[in-house]
Amino acid sequence: DPKVHAAFNSPVPLHEDPWQVLLSDAQGAASAEAVGERERAARRALSSLQSQRMVLARTRLLVIGGAPDVGKTTILREVFGCRHLMAGLSRSGRTEQIAFSLHPEGDERSCPVYMVDTPGFGDGECLYRNDMARLLLGAGSWLPGGVTLLWVVKAGRSVRQEADEFLRNMAAPRSAVLVVVTHMDKLFEERYREVGPHWREGPLKGVPKDDPRWAKQRSLLMAELKEEVAAGVASIVGAGEEEGSSGRPPEVAYACLGGWMASEGADEEEEEFAARPPWPWAHRELTAAFGIRSRTELRSWLDERLGL
Repeated sequence: DPKVHAAFNSPVPLHEDPWQVLLSDAQGAASAEAVGERERAARRALSSLQSQRMVLARTRLLVIGGAPDVGKTTILREVFGCRHLMAGLSRSGRTEQIAFSLHPEGDERSCPVYMVDTPGFGDGECLYRNDMARLLLGAGSWLPGGVTLLWVVKAGRSVRQEADEFLRNMAAPRSAVLVVVTHMDKLFEERYREVGPHWREGPLKGVPKDDPRWAKQRSLLMAELKEEVAAGVASIVGAGEEEGSSGRPPEVAYACLGGWMASEGADEEEEEFAARPPWPWAHRELTAAFGIRSRTELRSWLDERLGL
């Protein structure tokens, strides 16, 4: 009903007599008793609407989006403890629907903060996943200032055009955008195994592996990769200069929640099956070069931006 919709969108508090507008069309022909019943029903309905609006005014969403298999659900499992969610590259681990989870520090009444897991966007085989993700575009209009988009990017991977389009639409001025880059360890390992032998036969020929010149050469490679990833993120998200944007580039964090980078600090039970770093310096140098955050550090970073 457009009148109900108008009342719902009116400034808080609601007009002191909004029910009179709703009843105006029927009051002339209705009996006094009927009008009384309609008045009571209208008051109850509008009281419910006002209560719902007050809840929505406090509600915040952390919408986690990105292309398929970039680590969206893994962040919810490893950082926020949502172990009921399935993750992985197998079909059973694929996210098939939008799932809402209450934040561990949230409360449905006093602090309604929800994390939203979404299917991979840009999947050419399962287009319905794209449609489900587009439904979230309306969330920003109902929760002005209450939506934070966490866009997950896999290092070294180009995001498909559909995901790019979705992100630009979602990243309206009313939605804050955060970016988490995953799998930086895998990208570095792949590039290092590719160029390392050339260094050994070229500029570092005859240089011992523990010589500082190797570390310097690796740091140059890491700097190149960081620039490459930053350029890719800027092409996807933008640099905050687009028309209608807030003018601020999105904040970017690096995280490796699986593989050998995640094995550091694993408990005794996990340590038995944890992957080992391919080189003794790998974890230390990558963490320093990219500022890679642990589970706890990433959780603190996200909670701070959610106002928790």
